[in-house]
Amino acid sequence: QFAALMPLRPQLCDTVIGCPVLLTLHGTSINARDSADAFKRKPNAGTSTKDDEDYVFGVDGFWVVAPTRHGAHNWEQMGILSAMAAVHALPFALPTAVQQQHPSVDTSRILFVGHSMGGHGAWLAAAQHPNSAIGVASVGGWISKETYGDSNFLFEQSVSDVSQSYIE
Repeated sequence: QFAALMPLRPQLCDTVIGCPVLLTLHGTSINARDSADAFKRKPNAGTSTKDDEDYVFGVDGFWVVAPTRHGAHNWEQMGILSAMAAVHALPFALPTAVQQQHPSVDTSRILFVGHSMGGHGAWLAAAQHPNSAIGVASVGGWISKETYGDSNFLFEQSVSDVSQSYIE
């Protein structure tokens, strides 16, 4: 399952090969729609006096692909394969009218983006697909699940710390 957003300002895209893909990988318990929804803004924010101005969804010059996976390690192994499958499926999933009115999808150039678990996945995906990676933006991503925050407190305890109990 994935969500996709069309590029804003498509004139920024290459006229021959199209727009690159921003692959956004979500954190734990976030669905595809909410992940894609993070890429919205009010076009006149800060300059408009209207509070009811509509949001625009997307990123200037990029197709946005927001796949979904669930579980603590699901952007590893099969998760990355699933995310890349979503990227490569996008050009074929677009309705003909969208294909005719928007730049093509350049799946050979990918900006890997993620938050938390998705930040970890962004690093992994970029490392496993270096020829496609045009950049990585990892926000709150972790290198090792065992050392991330308090997710595995006992892993951090050395054998000597555990063996030195105090008995009175």
